[in-house]
Amino acid sequence: MNVYEISKFILILFILLTGTSMIGVYSAYQLPTSEIKTTALCTYQHKGTYNYVAELKPNIIYNRTTLMPGEGTLYRAIVEEIDLTFAYVLECNPRLEKNTIDQEVIIQLESPEKWTKMFSDDEAEEILELSSSLNFTLRINCTKIEEIIDRIDKETGTYSQEYNINIKPEIHFVGKVKTKRIDDTFAPELTVAFKKAASRYIEIENLNQTKKGNITETHQSSLIWVENQRTTFHITTIITSLALALSAFIYIEHKPPTPSRKKIQKTMAPHKDLIAETTKPPAETETTIELETLEDLAKTAEILARPILHATNGKTHIFYTIENNTKYQFETTESEEETEVPSAEAIELRALSLRRLLLNLAGLFLTVSGVLVLAWVSWLIWYDMTVWGKDIALIFFGPRTGQAISLGIGMRVVYYFLIGVAMLLSGLLTFLRRRLKFTVRNFPIAFIK
Repeated sequence: MNVYEISKFILILFILLTGTSMIGVYSAYQLPTSEIKTTALCTYQHKGTYNYVAELKPNIIYNRTTLMPGEGTLYRAIVEEIDLTFAYVLECNPRLEKNTIDQEVIIQLESPEKWTKMFSDDEAEEILELSSSLNFTLRINCTKIEEIIDRIDKETGTYSQEYNINIKPEIHFVGKVKTKRIDDTFAPELTVAFKKAASRYIEIENLNQTKKGNITETHQSSLIWVENQRTTFHITTIITSLALALSAFIYIEHKPPTPSRKKIQKTMAPHKDLIAETTKPPAETETTIELETLEDLAKTAEILARPILHATNGKTHIFYTIENNTKYQFETTESEEETEVPSAEAIELRALSLRRLLLNLAGLFLTVSGVLVLAWVSWLIWYDMTVWGKDIALIFFGPRTGQAISLGIGMRVVYYFLIGVAMLLSGLLTFLRRRLKFTVRNFPIAFIK
């Protein structure tokens, strides 16, 4: 392989490596540099439980005077009163340090899509016998409720066959656990619906209600392995880009001319003072004399004291001179070229040039790589000491498990430092090798003198 072929191979290699490094940089910047972790400090749950006992008129359907949830349908014709109870429980893990609970009970009587009446505190206490405790009780007297319904219907000119009693306790809870404050509201609403379908009955559903909550703490932590990955790809991109630029320069410098150009240069070299380039095709003359060689044409041009014009037509090269409507012409084509066999001296010079090229390229690559690796190690040391407060020994010899720097094989910062030093020294020694040899070779002579 000659210098041109090797430089071409190296150029392609560094194009691929540079492209891979740039893709790595792009993918590394798609990753987040920090993550948010949420820790639950406290979990709690509100529980509101309703219960009722319905007092019945004498009847033959149940043969009893009371009904509780799940024991049967509450027919309005036989229900006299409903005693409702409400119990509230707060479960919290861990236990609260401090807490306060306030409650307000709102009771509404409504005829759906017609009217709504809000009971005042005095009315709720008088008509429904509402207690004022957190776990309250109340009594719904069906006769009293129907009397109120009839009075409101007369006032509004409506007729209510169905109506509801909405019980809305609002429990405001404030507590403290660790250093966090809990401020929450629980509103377990219950509707006592007086229905009329095939029969008139009372419906009480959704007796058990809950509400869950939690207190969390959020921590944001940096992902060091992402930063290391970005830095690594930045370094590889810089190294491969420099090597790519150098290999492109060497490739261009050693790119051989095309065979036609080489032939033309060789043919024209002895007569370059007589030859002038032209873009126009040769003019038509009465007489055209074809000469066998460019040397014959050059002799004729010197005798006639005329310049030689050079024109091209595709792969054909035409050299000619014109005198008194007579054209003297030499024509050659690229297909007529012969492969030049290099001499032994030329082969040796090419081999020497190739060795020097490879040594210089290797030296430059090792030196630049070593400098960049050491620069990255210096930045990492500064970052760990200023941000994390680590000492130099821990930075150099501490494990990096789970970080990109580890490479999955237990790499540590000291290993990268040694690699960088080795690459830098190897590159410098490669550059200085010939000078060192010359100095050592001439030292005894200089010493004797």
